[in-house]
Amino acid sequence: MKIVCTTFLAAVMLTVAQPGHSRDQAFTLPEAITATVANFAGVGTADVGPIDSRLRLAPCRQALLLGWHDRRGRTVTATCPDAGGWRLFVSIASGQAAAVSGPAAVAPGDAVTIHFTGRGFGITATGRALTAGKAGATVNVRPDGSKGVLRARVQSAGHVVAEGVQ
Repeated sequence: MKIVCTTFLAAVMLTVAQPGHSRDQAFTLPEAITATVANFAGVGTADVGPIDSRLRLAPCRQALLLGWHDRRGRTVTATCPDAGGWRLFVSIASGQAAAVSGPAAVAPGDAVTIHFTGRGFGITATGRALTAGKAGATVNVRPDGSKGVLRARVQSAGHVVAEGVQ
């Protein structure tokens, strides 16, 4: 019984039913996004800017794509890669972000997962990093089976987001 209650409470904490609609229509809670962004940035939840509790964001069935929106570590982009997903820009207390100043997350020759997202779609591909970069930095990557080179923003170790894909 204790395990069932704990699981139920965890599910309630992540989503909430929309007032006036069936319980099948749920939303992503701002608190869940705050915790995910704080973990990515290496800060406490108190250092993550407030996310408006009135937002009614669709539940994200895939893992959020997180990356630095700026090089100073002041803003994180949180994107739901589901079709019809959403994107938020979440502020981080100035000077608090650890990920931007940490060691390189991608080195030349590293295998990377390249995330392409756009309006209504999300695609991933594999490739190799050609240059090194920390989280938030822009690096060159070559998709497997391609002779072309892409510019991509380092999201985390082994994960990059293709630039210019909207």
